[in-house]
Amino acid sequence: MSKSQYIKYEKSTQTWIQHRKVIYLYWYRFLQHAERDGRFSVDWSVYGTWGGRDVVMNTRFDEWWKRYWRDNFGFYKNQGTRPRFFTDKNPETVALRTCLRIYENRHRGSKWDIACWFARQEKEVKGRTLPKALEGGVVGFYRARDELGEERVSFDIWAIDEEIRRRITGGQATTGFGRSGREMKNPRIRKASKEKDIMDIDGRNSWGTLHPEDDLTSREYHDWEIAASEEKDLRKIKKRVQGYISRYLRQADELMWNISQGSLDPPSDNS
Repeated sequence: MSKSQYIKYEKSTQTWIQHRKVIYLYWYRFLQHAERDGRFSVDWSVYGTWGGRDVVMNTRFDEWWKRYWRDNFGFYKNQGTRPRFFTDKNPETVALRTCLRIYENRHRGSKWDIACWFARQEKEVKGRTLPKALEGGVVGFYRARDELGEERVSFDIWAIDEEIRRRITGGQATTGFGRSGREMKNPRIRKASKEKDIMDIDGRNSWGTLHPEDDLTSREYHDWEIAASEEKDLRKIKKRVQGYISRYLRQADELMWNISQGSLDPPSDNS
């Protein structure tokens, strides 16, 4: 029984459903969104057994489920036929929830704003495991090469902007980074041109190019190299995450189009 493609739901009537209840919750909510979104036109004739438009748009899912689940998704033991609403593909719960939540929160700003809000809510508020695409990532290639025993560090995505600012605050005169954190090909900082004299007074400050083999700048060059490597990693993570948010929004659109036509599945090649 455990190997069946169906999940037993109601023992007293031996009624099965193909997926867990939460899959149908997401189907229901995407159907409501498709109706509200002017880009889609829902074929409500397909959803007559769901109660039609007025019922779906004005009924909480749990109330609707009690009345309609058996006729639409129920599969009776030894019945030999598929339920009225059946999916050929096996939808993935986390992917559906992520698409739904990101679509519902697209008003929160840029793709990066949406990603940071969603990741923080899921991990810190809901206590859920994030999709790998939104987990963040590790930075610090040069730290891994050091003999200091320091390991690469992983950052949550909502901390990345602050981590970038921390590495470039102070401007080129103190960090070697250009305006807006742009990495310079030949990093320079404002530095005393001479070592301290016998009276412990620095020489005149001037622009000095950082170089690993210059005794006056080797330490600063090493610090800059680490910061530059980490900043580059952080920006790559940020760019990657924004790409995934775009993908989730496209997938939400695809789901709503499929659902507006009456199925969670995409149309078959033969249709």
